[in-house]
Amino acid sequence: ASVPARAISVPVLLLLDGKEVRVGDTATHVAALLGRAAEVGKQEVDRGSSGERLTRFYEHAGTQFILVFERSGELRVSAIYLH
Repeated sequence: ASVPARAISVPVLLLLDGKEVRVGDTATHVAALLGRAAEVGKQEVDRGSSGERLTRFYEHAGTQFILVFERSGELRVSAIYLH
């Protein structure tokens, strides 16, 4: 719901510093990889028929992107958007 209309969905995000984020990565892995300082703006929470969905906005190594997390046991990346 909070993803901009012009955002582009990608399955893997390769960052300029050599780090990468993939659909399926856990929220714990992303936090360890990027650090909390990469999170910008406010986290959006949606609740739907499939459960809780979190949308977080990031800026890391000169790249702005959005990660959508869904709970499937552990909270995991379900979508990656560049904007």
